[in-house]
Amino acid sequence: MSIETPESAVQQPTKVEPQTAEPKPVKVTAPKAPKAKASKPKAATGKGKSAKAPAKVKKPAQSKGKGKATTKTAKPTKAKASKPAKQVKGAGIAIPDISPYRKSSAYAALWAILYNHRDIGIRRDELVKEGVRITGKTEPRVKFDTAVVASPSKDGSAHPSANRAANSYWVERIGDGLLKLHLR
Repeated sequence: MSIETPESAVQQPTKVEPQTAEPKPVKVTAPKAPKAKASKPKAATGKGKSAKAPAKVKKPAQSKGKGKATTKTAKPTKAKASKPAKQVKGAGIAIPDISPYRKSSAYAALWAILYNHRDIGIRRDELVKEGVRITGKTEPRVKFDTAVVASPSKDGSAHPSANRAANSYWVERIGDGLLKLHLR
C-alpha cells in the first residue's frame, strides 16, 4: 500500500534539450550614401579655410511668348579633352645651321625661306604667304617679321631686332618687291 503524498504528486521537471535555432538570413544591402545637407552658401569673406561651395541647381528655363512653357534639360558635362598639339614654329622647313636667328623663331623660318630662294629671289608677298603657312601666325604679324628679316642692307643698317644678324647677311631689294639674300 502506498500512499501518495502530495510531494510525490509533483512531477519532476523533464529535461529540455536546448533547441538549435536556425540563424535568420541576413539581408545584404549596399551602403547608403550620406545625405547632403541643404544649406545656403555663405558669402566669401576671404577668411578661414577655402571650401568648394555646393553646386547651384539650375531652374528650368521657360520660353517667352505664346504657347506652352518648355523646359530646357541640363546638358551632360563633357570630359575635358586634351588640347591638340601646338604647331611648332619653323615646322615644315629646315633651318640651316648658319641661320643668325634662334631656330625655333619665326625670324629663322623666314630667313630659311629667303635662304632657299637666294639664287633668284622671292617676292615679298610670297614670303609672307609662306611665313603664314609655316609659322601659323597671322598675316600682320608675319608682315612685321618679314620687315625685320628683310631689313639688313648692304651698308650695314638694319632693324634693331636684326642688328646682330646684319653682320652675317644683307637683303637686296630688286624692283617689283623681289627680295634676294646675300651672305657676307
